[in-house]
Amino acid sequence: MTCNQIELLEDIAIDINDQHIKTYINFKLLHLETFKKEINNIKSFLVKENVPDDYRKFLYELYRYEKKHQYKYTKEKGYKTVAAIRIEILLPRKIKKLSDQKKFAKQYMKECNPIHYDIPWISYIVQRNESNYIVFVISEREYLDCRVADIYNRNYKSKTGAIIHSKGDPKLDKNGKVIKKHVLFSSKVRIFTFSKFKCFELFMQDLTEKLVMVLKPLIGSLQKRFVLKKRNAKKIWHFYNGKCVIEVNHVKRYVETMCNYAYTLQRAKVANNAYEEARMRNSPTPLFKEISNLFYKYKKRFDKQNYHDQTNQLREIAYINVPLDQLQANLYQLKKEFIRELEMIVPQALK
Repeated sequence: MTCNQIELLEDIAIDINDQHIKTYINFKLLHLETFKKEINNIKSFLVKENVPDDYRKFLYELYRYEKKHQYKYTKEKGYKTVAAIRIEILLPRKIKKLSDQKKFAKQYMKECNPIHYDIPWISYIVQRNESNYIVFVISEREYLDCRVADIYNRNYKSKTGAIIHSKGDPKLDKNGKVIKKHVLFSSKVRIFTFSKFKCFELFMQDLTEKLVMVLKPLIGSLQKRFVLKKRNAKKIWHFYNGKCVIEVNHVKRYVETMCNYAYTLQRAKVANNAYEEARMRNSPTPLFKEISNLFYKYKKRFDKQNYHDQTNQLREIAYINVPLDQLQANLYQLKKEFIRELEMIVPQALK
């Protein structure tokens, strides 16, 4: 399969198995150290709102403000001040125009901020592996930069117990005039709250649903895709175990990619014939059942972590308790059998 052929596959799609949206979206709380690194990573911006022209100077002002007002119990209890929020999203290949990217950035932030707080945020594009990612850096403090009356934060009493200054009263100088102070940022407004979700996974699902609402008008209907669940190697694992996970994930990714590509080719055949497209609008894609059966056959093998090859020999493909060289040989044989079976269904997918 060539690079041009791979581009036919969608970056965002619906899992045929569980109907969940599959795409890349990363949510991260930026503490002071990571926020400073993020500022240095921003070379230019795509869209910004409620941010002055000199955005870099503004971001450093925000960093210094958060550092000055960080939690006093950080060292004692290990809590860290959240200076900003970072969201990274893989942009579908269809969103290539700069105007569409800017439109997407504005619409997505409107979905995330339905109450329309005047929070400052900035977005920029990152390119990795021929794909575009959009990064949002968001502050939960509104940018004020104004002078306001300095008020008492609590009640003050005289020696006799009488209240001489109530909480919320403005402070006065010796001439009876209101004392004003310069305020740069407001207190935090929480637009991302975890408490209303049972778990972080549901919170991420909510962010993904907002993403879909914004993308649909820009890219049209979402394509259904076959997806295999992959395990991530943990840093604390031994190198050997991590290598085994990578080997299994590589073959999983090949199987799902080729099944999706074969499915895309069959859909393209229908789209090339207007009459056929209208006639089969509510009918299954040609050979979809065969492609689907092949995918679920190999999904079952990955779930069981073993399979019987053509000679009925049992081969283990678990990422633990299997020697690496044996695992690689078993995965090679599995991939070889998959290619043979796919070629029998959609031979042009392997050209």
